[in-house]
Amino acid sequence: MAQNPTSGFRSTFRDYIGEETGFPHKIAEFAIAHVLTDEAEKAYARGELLKKRFKMMNAWAAYVDSASSNVTHIRKKQKA
Repeated sequence: MAQNPTSGFRSTFRDYIGEETGFPHKIAEFAIAHVLTDEAEKAYARGELLKKRFKMMNAWAAYVDSASSNVTHIRKKQKA
């Protein structure tokens, strides 16, 4: 079964945020729309953390933009 491309992209996002930045786990989970499983955390998570998510997504955008310069384009060999 083929992996859903969005799942791979979300996984890459979580790896980057978790390993390369100081953003809290909870904010990353909100950004990728994961539902909180801890009932106590759900009860106190009334805000959307919008300003913090905005900063995190800007960091992600800068990372993705910088990584785009390392792309190798592969083209099919054209027939002569």
